[in-house]
Amino acid sequence: QNSAIGERPADHLDIIERAVAQLPPQQQRVFILKREGRKNGEIAQEMGISPASVKKYQQWAVKSIAEFVRSHQELGSLLVFFSLLKK
Repeated sequence: QNSAIGERPADHLDIIERAVAQLPPQQQRVFILKREGRKNGEIAQEMGISPASVKKYQQWAVKSIAEFVRSHQELGSLLVFFSLLKK
């Protein structure tokens, strides 16, 4: 297993992509649309759900992805993941 020091950024993104791929469909869609910069109201309208549901799906997605990354003991991936949330 690689240490966070020896890993390339692409390795971290691969872990995150695998984590996103394992999300339930609605969480995955919300997460991807949020990463594209879409607002909760836009996502809610497109998906036919409430803005509160969008917020909840995003929270669940972030929690699931963080747990997936942690379970793979990829500290560097976790740091990359949280840096992506800041954009």
